[in-house]
Amino acid sequence: MRIKAMLGTMGLILLLFSLSLGLPIIVGMFYDESLVENLIVFGLPMVITLMLGGLFYYAGNDELDMLREREAFVAVSLGWLLIAFVGALPYLLSSTLTDPVDAYFESMSGFATCGATVIQVAPNSTDYLVGPDAYSHSIFFWRALTQWLGGMGMIVLSVVILAKILGGGISLFKAEAAGDSVTRLMPKIQQTAAVLWAIYAGLTFLLVGLLMMAGLNLYDAICHSFTCLATGGYSPHAASIAHYDSPLVEGLITTFIIIGSLNFVLYFRMLRGDVKSFFKDPQLRFFLGIIALATAIITINLVRANVYSSWDDSFRFSVFQVVTMNGCAGFVSADFTQWPMGSQYLLVFLMLIGGCVGSTAGAIKISRVIILLKIARREIQKVIHPRAVIPIKMGGQVISDEMLTRIGVFFFSYLLIFLLGTIGLLFASPTVTNATGSHTLTIGESASAIATAMGGVGPGLGKLAADCAGLSTAGKILMSLCMWIGRLEIFSAIIIFFPSTYRR
Repeated sequence: MRIKAMLGTMGLILLLFSLSLGLPIIVGMFYDESLVENLIVFGLPMVITLMLGGLFYYAGNDELDMLREREAFVAVSLGWLLIAFVGALPYLLSSTLTDPVDAYFESMSGFATCGATVIQVAPNSTDYLVGPDAYSHSIFFWRALTQWLGGMGMIVLSVVILAKILGGGISLFKAEAAGDSVTRLMPKIQQTAAVLWAIYAGLTFLLVGLLMMAGLNLYDAICHSFTCLATGGYSPHAASIAHYDSPLVEGLITTFIIIGSLNFVLYFRMLRGDVKSFFKDPQLRFFLGIIALATAIITINLVRANVYSSWDDSFRFSVFQVVTMNGCAGFVSADFTQWPMGSQYLLVFLMLIGGCVGSTAGAIKISRVIILLKIARREIQKVIHPRAVIPIKMGGQVISDEMLTRIGVFFFSYLLIFLLGTIGLLFASPTVTNATGSHTLTIGESASAIATAMGGVGPGLGKLAADCAGLSTAGKILMSLCMWIGRLEIFSAIIIFFPSTYRR
């Protein structure tokens, strides 16, 4: 392995990332926060990032044009860990969180677009931004920004600006981009990444305007737009979207979670006039079908259990929660922990499925689920017709045996890590401690926590629905690891643990 090429790549990524730490300082000035304090909270991490990035770049700049695929995968995996480390510093320096493990958990959850949090409201308050012990606007803007950057991927953004320098831009893009293949929309890979980021940013600012028209102030509109398009789920309010109790706001958030959960290549094709491919996309139809079916099941279940007084409320809250869980966003509009257990575990199942390949959503992904179902159908058909040759097709294209094998291995690996993580969390944090005392962590709560971490969703079940502050230190480290593995779609993460990766 060319260590210098990998270090140089990580250095450039860190140099680019350092610029984002200046934005919360501007927000703090707007809200009359202490400039000196914010220069320490965000300026110091910026300097550390610049120095670290500069050191790495200096060490490997002469081999940047030799970056190979495995070096790109290692650079992405380690780069994500480093970015989460730097992103944790503002939480510590501002005393928002005082435990380094908590700060790293919050940062990793942000960049992994998970939305699980360890930040709690003050005992005498019901929200993050009100009361005598309120947190600063700048720190919650930073929290939202980490999700927006993580949504499309800091590494993809790096490809936009640095591809000519990196030389191995295609490898870096493949390492970061979600899915099993890279689609070239433009002649050059950096142009493809730039198009995706332009669409992502355009949709974000569109949502900002719509949320302001719906009654949100500029700050809330920006923060929620950042975390909605990223399918992240962080909110500057402890009650999440339920804070507004507005069907209009819920409708906008629901719509844009769906938008963020679809393949962004479809939007590019629509802009080029190919509208038919959008509506013919098998992922789109399957995704919307799952949402419709799950919404119908949960709505009927809520009505039968008399959770809400009307069909309207049952449908309103169920469709929002189905979309936000299946789209891996994790926003909350109602206390779903009071729903029947069948509805709660159906939401956990949706966390495992996730959104479409090529979207900002996480988990197993719709296209893989479709292909796995087609493989199962083919095997049944082969029992009836042993000599039949039945190719697996997706969108009219035959899927190669190599890709089918890769998808099968991914699915097995995902479920294995999910199972081991669920059992591991029961050992790492057998109890959850909160204001009401210590409680035994149940298997359902543990499974929901690992599902939400790997899928990048946010809330779990039971005592982990509001936050994960009650987990032990070991439990938080395990969940942070699952967020990292899930965000990098397993292979990019675990490759760094194989000795063969580092051989020339």
